[in-house]
Amino acid sequence: MAKEAGLADLPREPLALVPEQPPWTNPADAVTFRLSLPRVTRRDDPPAVRKAAALEAIAMVNPDCTIWSDGSAKSGTRDGGGGALIQLHRENREVETLVPAGSVCSSMRAELAAMLAAFTCLLAQPGETRSRIKTCLLCTDSLSGLQLLQRGPEAQQLVLAERVWAAMDSLGEQNTAIILQWVPGHADIAGNEAADRLANRAAAECAQSETPIDLASARTAIRQRAREMQATRAHRHPHPQPTPGLQDLPRWGQVTVSQLRTGHCPLARATLHRLELTPDPLCRECGAEDTVRHLLTECPAFATTRRRLWGGPLPSLDEVLSGPAGKIVEYIRRVGRSEPPLDQPPSDAPAGAST
Repeated sequence: MAKEAGLADLPREPLALVPEQPPWTNPADAVTFRLSLPRVTRRDDPPAVRKAAALEAIAMVNPDCTIWSDGSAKSGTRDGGGGALIQLHRENREVETLVPAGSVCSSMRAELAAMLAAFTCLLAQPGETRSRIKTCLLCTDSLSGLQLLQRGPEAQQLVLAERVWAAMDSLGEQNTAIILQWVPGHADIAGNEAADRLANRAAAECAQSETPIDLASARTAIRQRAREMQATRAHRHPHPQPTPGLQDLPRWGQVTVSQLRTGHCPLARATLHRLELTPDPLCRECGAEDTVRHLLTECPAFATTRRRLWGGPLPSLDEVLSGPAGKIVEYIRRVGRSEPPLDQPPSDAPAGAST
């Protein structure tokens, strides 16, 4: 199944079984999570209302650096990318980052990749630039990503999430306080819209082949591929529409139609012959082999009855068997096949014959 889902040749990310951070460090001291807005909004509020609430939350902070990050993945599982816009307010300049998140990844993984790329870019800035950043505000519309990180560095099971914490720890060691602020998506917030465009560019332009896949994304990809394969098999069925039911027929009709649909029915002499109940499989009417197909669609003796019931052109066997069950029962009755076409037993011996 891994091969079917396109996972066989992808590099694998190890499990985060042991925290990378030493237990005596506490990077969480330098990190603040703000997962709500000072003014409560709903998803169905107009964009202007949600935007005003988000800008009010952002205005409560006076950061030296603002990061707008976002992630994107096609259908939530494929070709992920992360993008971030880094605004260095003390130097009045901006830096953009693009990063691949993997050919198989979740949207949340793409969001985490964007955060890590932004913090890594910040750490790579010249020392003079870093020394000016005392407060860093990261804004993202990924509430699930922030909730995952809020569990703390020691609770992370994704290596990528551990690395985000490690990057924040490195910034904290340089006396940079980090504030992670959730903002609503699709609210026409300029920074968030810019990060969204960067994430889409990353998903479309960045090479994905060397990006490792994590266990959660692999499971999601396998489940989705299994659903696709199941749907494909369903459409390949000779009767893609549900076969008409038999519940309106009497018991005899239900059994007869079910037997005919399997191709093994005692109303056809070929079936009786296989069961050694008749000496031959031949049709009494025309002499051809009396199979289910012959009985329902081929025997010339019953052509008039078929034409009256189904009209012309005459249907194929699949069309007959997938059609109304009541019409099949009526046909069997009209052609006189309500009972198995057994041969008559030999007549009794003449009177007076010796025994």
